[in-house]
Amino acid sequence: MTVAPSRQARAREQAALARERMLDAAEEAFGRSGYRETSLRQIADAAGLSVGALYLHLDGKEELLRAVLDRRSDVLMRTIRAFVEADGPGIDRLAGLASAEVEFYRTHRDFDLVMWRLFSAGMTTLTRLSEDIAQGYTTVMRLEAELVRQGQRDGTVRAGDAEALARLLAALVGAYRAIGRDAPTVAGAAQDCPRLPESDFTDIVRRAFASDPG
Repeated sequence: MTVAPSRQARAREQAALARERMLDAAEEAFGRSGYRETSLRQIADAAGLSVGALYLHLDGKEELLRAVLDRRSDVLMRTIRAFVEADGPGIDRLAGLASAEVEFYRTHRDFDLVMWRLFSAGMTTLTRLSEDIAQGYTTVMRLEAELVRQGQRDGTVRAGDAEALARLLAALVGAYRAIGRDAPTVAGAAQDCPRLPESDFTDIVRRAFASDPG
């Protein structure tokens, strides 16, 4: 016998769906137009909601941006932790993590643009939010440095300062993300620059960080 969902359960489900539409619309608008250039009215219209309905979920545009960032960042952080906590040679997990991060940002292109805009602006959009993002970046670097150390201990990752190597890995992933990004060019790079195949990128990461590049 199938039990019909209660009125409260249906209301919660509808509210959750409305929130997801709102976050999707905000992520797209913030990514493609920028935080300051986007109004709550534009987001509400794109989500099929009223501005008043937005305030049932979040208290203003700043909190909306924070929710957009938290939604994706939580998933990315779990992905990074999974590679750190997994078994196997460190270099395999390091190269796998680089590939997973690229795939994450490729899947969530608008979120990639949101992050690119925030960093391009020097993280000055909102002071408190910028501090939280910086703290999140520090946590990511700490986790990736730990993965580097694991690879150094098992002899598969090259010797060197783990924190510095983690930052180099992040820089490689960031540079690869920038190739072909659907946004204004970075540092004057050609907009139509052909994308390096991901298999080649992963090979570059492996050769750069392996204890025995051959």
